[in-house]
Amino acid sequence: KTLRVMSPLDRNDRLRVAMAIDQGLHNAMYRGNLEIGAEHKLPFVSGFGDQHTAELVEQRLRSKPYADRKIQVVLEFKRDRFGIRIRAGGPGFDTSAISQWEDLEARGINLMKAFMDKVEYSFNHDRGTALIMRKQMVGPLEESDRQEEEEE
Repeated sequence: KTLRVMSPLDRNDRLRVAMAIDQGLHNAMYRGNLEIGAEHKLPFVSGFGDQHTAELVEQRLRSKPYADRKIQVVLEFKRDRFGIRIRAGGPGFDTSAISQWEDLEARGINLMKAFMDKVEYSFNHDRGTALIMRKQMVGPLEESDRQEEEEE
């Protein structure tokens, strides 16, 4: 709803942004905070999976350190762009190896990259892993916006 009110994006672009956010939150929770590796298919997301994975998720939701981890979400609305930072408490993962659409393990990341103008990760041992995504509303980034990005 907020994107509809505060942005010039059409319905399809708003849906794409919502899907990218959903995938980012999903990855933060399951892949980040609960450290469920990509080798485990999450049945409620992919339609595939096994009982072992479902049990692993349930176990980690009740176990330390997984159960204590939080997801922090910061939204940014500017005249010309929308941004979101999703920070998970887990150790993160190497995203450099993920680039193929055919790689089903990377489906969420590939969707985020396809739907957003900027997708990057920031790793911090003490604060967890942050996913930063941006979507341009109008025109290219202005120089002042580029400087802000470099400072982050």
